Amino acid sequence: MTHRLLIALVLLLVLPLHSNTVLSGDFDDDGEVGFSDFIAFAQRYGSRIDDVLYDARFDLDIDGEVGFSDFLHFSAVYGTHPQDLRENPTYIDRQIKHISDADLFAAMDLERPGLEAVKQAVSDRDYAAAYHAWGTYWATRPGFVYVNSGNPFYTVEEAKQVFSGN
Repeated sequence: MTHRLLIALVLLLVLPLHSNTVLSGDFDDDGEVGFSDFIAFAQRYGSRIDDVLYDARFDLDIDGEVGFSDFLHFSAVYGTHPQDLRENPTYIDRQIKHISDADLFAAMDLERPGLEAVKQAVSDRDYAAAYHAWGTYWATRPGFVYVNSGNPFYTVEEAKQVFSGN
């Protein structure tokens, strides 16, 4: 057995234990290791640190080349999702802090009553109109009856008295 094959087998056995700690292999930062990540990996397979195609994110064993042991690591995490995306700084940056219009509206349940105009604008990819319709929805939506969900419940008027300090 060659030294390289032995290392690859050890990686295959050990890396799945760590796959929930760091989601390496999620190259498109969508929170899962899927087919688009495989395509990106395959395009860089065989590249070395001095190649134009080399990208350190795909060098999962950090040996200066995207090779077979990287493929074994990638295979071990393929199809996985992180347990808690709040721990993934790239996800936080791209999907929370700087979420795209399309991703924001895709995360909403646009089948809810009152969001028909939002749904139509999103369908037309007219995000300015979608935001306007969403604002109209919130401006015309009935207010909340309670201001907390604890026990006891307070109406708005009761809460003003309780929390005003009087």
